[in-house]
Amino acid sequence: MLSLATEAVSSICSASDDCTARLDQIEEQIEETSGIEGVRVLRFRLEECLQSLREHSRHQKEEMSRLLAQLREQVEAANGAKYLENKALSPVVDRLSGLETREAAEQALAAALERGGPSYAALFVVDRLHLINAQFGYSTGDRVLRAFCGHLKSFLSPKDQLFRWTGPAFVGLLDRGEDPAEIQSDIERIAGFKLEAAVQIGNRSILLPVNCASVLVPLAEASTLADVTARLDAFTSEQVRH
Repeated sequence: MLSLATEAVSSICSASDDCTARLDQIEEQIEETSGIEGVRVLRFRLEECLQSLREHSRHQKEEMSRLLAQLREQVEAANGAKYLENKALSPVVDRLSGLETREAAEQALAAALERGGPSYAALFVVDRLHLINAQFGYSTGDRVLRAFCGHLKSFLSPKDQLFRWTGPAFVGLLDRGEDPAEIQSDIERIAGFKLEAAVQIGNRSILLPVNCASVLVPLAEASTLADVTARLDAFTSEQVRH
């Protein structure tokens, strides 16, 4: 595109230089001409030169319009591609917890399945969140979820990845080479921790106990991502019904 622009500008300059040279020649001939016939010839040559200049100007105007239209299309296409690229690279973040959402979790789980090795999906489901929402309101339920999210972040390893799964559920992707029994014990310890969330109910501040259920899914036992998500969703649905 830059070369086209350069070529168009060069062409305009060339046409302008050519017409200027021809006009200079006509001017010199005017000074040397005394007869009527000579004046008529110069007039004809002058009109011819001006017509050529008008045609060059019209042609270059059309070329520049076409060039600008192409340039605009390419810029819009590049901006559109950049927007899509940024959108693809930018993770979708859950507003409540600040964690990446289920879509990012599934991508991470799929990558772990492809890599192979000792990886686990640890699911944590907050107990009776629907009852908390019904009795104290959704804003209180949101505060409970935020407190539980902070609890998970503080107890999981910095190398573990944590995501908001769905509803009252969070999933951690654990790439660990420890003994599976040790990892299971660690998950049970996190889930069994006595957590309380301080919430404001009217003019009173009270502590609500926050309990959860958990399940550990070794990715080595699953053949596809669908197998993993089915187990996580089934466990979540079972806990939500309680």
